[in-house]
Amino acid sequence: MIRSVSAGLLAACFLAGSVACGPGAAPALAAPASFDCTKAHNATERAICADAGLSARDLEIAGTIAGLLRRLDLVTAKILREDQAAFLADRNDQQGDRAGLATSLAARSAFLASIDPAPRADFAGDWANARGRLVVRRGDAGSWTVEIDARDPGGLWTCRFTGTAKAGRPDLAAESRETAVGWTVRVVRKAGALQVSVEVPDGGKPGAPFPACTERGSVAGGYLPVK
Repeated sequence: MIRSVSAGLLAACFLAGSVACGPGAAPALAAPASFDCTKAHNATERAICADAGLSARDLEIAGTIAGLLRRLDLVTAKILREDQAAFLADRNDQQGDRAGLATSLAARSAFLASIDPAPRADFAGDWANARGRLVVRRGDAGSWTVEIDARDPGGLWTCRFTGTAKAGRPDLAAESRETAVGWTVRVVRKAGALQVSVEVPDGGKPGAPFPACTERGSVAGGYLPVK
């Protein structure tokens, strides 16, 4: 008998795999997933439905997301949903490559398991999203060090930024003496998460490429607390 998707997973199934969700729907191919396999609308979703290992991992991801959404505050939960949307876009770009999907789904599962819903007192700690990792540490005389390492899963771009922020601000305005001189990476607390934006130097052209990234790269976005 084909297993039906549980009520808890239905609350998160559109996040894990597809906007087409249905309780108890029969899979189009070999195995049930967190979404309705009879409505799989791209090669990646069809590959997941056709592979028992991939579909099991997909269900695992849906279950983890459902559990996190119950524990996170509303703002952080919204950032998680946005991050999952970014992951799904990257996942679907693999066009059904099963080996690639196995790797990316395993990495996503490990990332979600690393999210730490416990409240943090300040900026310090490790933070991450689908495309990068942010590390914030206390420096000397109350300053902060900010390091971001981000990359496109398909290898199209990479970013690496290291900067220092002064103490005494409600946010962190990190500046680098090496990778992006004159630019500011601003880090703001958003409930249980961090939001990063990039500001061009005075007199700079809005929308100019960030020197710490290769072409089309970006460090901007929400970062979730991770262990």
